[in-house]
Amino acid sequence: MSTSPFHRFGFSIKAKEETKRDRRIGTDEEQSLLSAAQVMNSTEHKFVGISMHDRLIGALDMCCRQGEMLRILNRHVDWERHQIAIPGHNAKDGDNRRIPFDQPGRFKYVWCRGLQQLALPSSRVSNP
Repeated sequence: MSTSPFHRFGFSIKAKEETKRDRRIGTDEEQSLLSAAQVMNSTEHKFVGISMHDRLIGALDMCCRQGEMLRILNRHVDWERHQIAIPGHNAKDGDNRRIPFDQPGRFKYVWCRGLQQLALPSSRVSNP
């Protein structure tokens, strides 16, 4: 729909502002998801539980879309300001944005564990 039926009465709706959402899952929902990830840490699920748990933590703490989260590189993480840069070319809406994170919180632990699993030399890891 290109225009609102209210347009003829002088009202305009800014679609970009209207489509923003503000919902965070509840504590019970979060614990249920994280518990399910732990159950997946078995031979039946090829031991994906730990990585699924970490991905859930990242998604919940950063409020990113899946594609944005998968394209985060270490150079996008500003450990001094505790922010993650999402470049516009990686975002669905095309806008550059910064996502704050709690420095001593879960995200730092998960990110650093992920780097250790990749076995990156410490010279390539920027001050976590």
